Amino acid sequence: ATLIGERASGMVRAARNRSDEGLTEGRTLEGIPTVTAHRVLPGSRWSVHVGIPRDDYRAPLVRAAWLLACGATASLAMAAIMLVLLRREMRRRRREAEAREESQRLEALGQLTGGVAHDFNNLLMVARAGADLVKRRKGDPEQIDKVADGLIAAVERGAALTRQLLAF
Repeated sequence: ATLIGERASGMVRAARNRSDEGLTEGRTLEGIPTVTAHRVLPGSRWSVHVGIPRDDYRAPLVRAAWLLACGATASLAMAAIMLVLLRREMRRRRREAEAREESQRLEALGQLTGGVAHDFNNLLMVARAGADLVKRRKGDPEQIDKVADGLIAAVERGAALTRQLLAF
């Protein structure tokens, strides 16, 4: 109250001369750092100055900066965790797809093997039956020729099947 109407300090006068309103940093008479807002009253050279301790002025800014930094850190951590989980899920799905493809390949190979075994078994049965007939009909050359032709045809089918397998 004793300073009302007194001449302002040089720092306050310099701030007021720079502009009619604004913020300046200064110190109280006790030496406490302050942020002072001032405004020159229209139509006069009188001015109003309101100062608050710099720490009180900056505290919300510092708190906001900390919250922003913590929020950004948490967001980055969550994004990193999501990327790790996404990568793990993609690997799991790829392994499942590979296992499914392998299973399908093995199933197809099993069907192919079963079909080939069946065909060879049929050819062997023809050859066996022909050999039995040849043994029983030793004195019938016409029948032996007929059976031999069947045996040759069965062997040729077996050779063709073998070539197909080799080509596969």
